[in-house]
Amino acid sequence: MEVVAAILGLVALILLFLLVTTRRNAAAAATAAASSRSALTDELHAAQREAARAADDLESARAAAAADTEKAANELSAALAGQAAAVDRAVAAEVAQAEQTEKLDSLERYGVELKSEIAAANEQAESAQASAAEARAAADEAAAELEVARAEADTLRAQAAAVTSSGTGGASRAAGIDPELLWALEMTRSERTWRHSVAVDPNGPSPFPDAPDPLKLAVEVEASALREEVGAFIHVKWDAETVADPIRRLLILRVANELLAAAAREPQPFELIASGADDIVLQVRATEEGDRQIELEPPAFGTDVIAYRSDDEGICITIK
Repeated sequence: MEVVAAILGLVALILLFLLVTTRRNAAAAATAAASSRSALTDELHAAQREAARAADDLESARAAAAADTEKAANELSAALAGQAAAVDRAVAAEVAQAEQTEKLDSLERYGVELKSEIAAANEQAESAQASAAEARAAADEAAAELEVARAEADTLRAQAAAVTSSGTGGASRAAGIDPELLWALEMTRSERTWRHSVAVDPNGPSPFPDAPDPLKLAVEVEASALREEVGAFIHVKWDAETVADPIRRLLILRVANELLAAAAREPQPFELIASGADDIVLQVRATEEGDRQIELEPPAFGTDVIAYRSDDEGICITIK
């Protein structure tokens, strides 16, 4: 029992020692933990202070960066505005240059057109001068022919007197004048006028041999020649019957030529109207209402074969 008691006492002493040792270790550990906690708290406070300073520095940096960014943005905006203004000025300059170029091109085109128009006008002027010269020459020729016709009319007055006394060409033949020959010569002259002034092809066949009324054709040829040569506005309206006697045909043709030549000098249009059967009436009158009628001083025919009348209806000559 004593041994057991001794063992138990020894065990109790060991347990007591362990308890004391444990308590000492726990107290040391608690002290170390408190020291460590204090150190950690200090470090935490230091870290918090560093973090606060870092936050302040970051905020300052952010503010500075924002200020720098705003400044850079303002400078960029100003630069962009300047570039935009420069671009606008450049575009305006290009547009102005394009407009100026277009104006120059337009002026050049106008200059070319103007030169062409001037050249055309010069050509027209030269052509007009040539036409005027031709017209003057034709007028002079017509005037010369008119003088010749007047001279021939004087000769025909004697023939007309012979026609009056006989009523046919017998007296003319008796006096040594061949009416058919005179008429053939007159047709030769009319055919020459047709070839020189009227015909499209001067070498073409003559219309006179097959003409149903050579007198009508000869008068129409004279009118056409005056239209072509001097620009006369003359129209022939032929309603007269065919004349068989060559002396009367020649007399009618010469009187018609006189009337056409007189009308050719007038600026307004005229028409020559032929009518009748036994007595052939030749009338020249203005075609436009209100135009001045032609004025012609009649020659002294010295025979009652030709009757002359001039009034508001124009000139009217009757060949009996």
